[in-house]
Amino acid sequence: MSKIEFIPFADKMVDGDWRVEAVNSDAKEVYIAIFSGPECERLANEYAAFKNGKHPAVKPEAILRNELHDAVAKDTLQVTLKTGEDISFRPKDWLWARNPRSKSGLIAEPKPAIEFIKKGKS
Repeated sequence: MSKIEFIPFADKMVDGDWRVEAVNSDAKEVYIAIFSGPECERLANEYAAFKNGKHPAVKPEAILRNELHDAVAKDTLQVTLKTGEDISFRPKDWLWARNPRSKSGLIAEPKPAIEFIKKGKS
């Protein structure tokens, strides 16, 4: 399946309005959002950026180059975000768990820099 691109442009039917359109020819679907009002151009562009994964509020989805089951064991993991950005990190510096919302997914959070240990009563 090809990536769907959402494109903002000035509406040709209603003067002053802006619209965002995307066509998914594989599934034979068309998406249209119409914006009107004093900030419609900004809102249409912001919406298109959000839908295209280029808005700062969007958490980038990652494509793993390594197999998930091998990821934790490796010293450094190379990841390519859907935005095209390459990043690397050390899996052993993170706390790993199964994602309860996904059968095959993992979730991770950074290990704390400081760990407090409670001592028993003296």
